[in-house]
Amino acid sequence: MWISRKYWELINLPNLFLETTITVEKIIIVSMGMVIVFVVMLFFKSKKKLKMLTIHNPALL
Repeated sequence: MWISRKYWELINLPNLFLETTITVEKIIIVSMGMVIVFVVMLFFKSKKKLKMLTIHNPALL
């Protein structure tokens, strides 16, 4: 019983490792995606502000 359990743990170890790496990769991908969305949103907001500034003050151009 003890040997088979040990063997089972050995088999399960790579699977567990793979699962944890997958979750880590998912977390990294999700966080990067959020950062990209945030940057894009900031970029568009700044562009809108710039447009508004240029519309209100054409002398800036």
